[in-house]
Amino acid sequence: MAEVESNRKKIPVIDYNKCTGRGVCVEVCPEDIFEIRNLDQIAFCEETKAAGLCPEPHYATKGKRSYPVNIDNCTECRICIEKCPEHAIRLIIKE
Repeated sequence: MAEVESNRKKIPVIDYNKCTGRGVCVEVCPEDIFEIRNLDQIAFCEETKAAGLCPEPHYATKGKRSYPVNIDNCTECRICIEKCPEHAIRLIIKE
């Protein structure tokens, strides 16, 4: 079972309650997965609901956040996870 799971594609997701938009992930990602965006409360919930990261209440502080725009290019190198100062990035199995 572990072998089947290890062959499944993983994608990066951002915990917007932790991310402060410093942009370290943008700088270190060799595949240009991330960009910095201004997120409002509605966008926060809609963009994170599918990953199961939409918290209660359904909003985070407005402001700049990292956003994974090219998730299909991710090679699962984990550099973003290791370098993120807020520990806001994780990989999940793509459905």
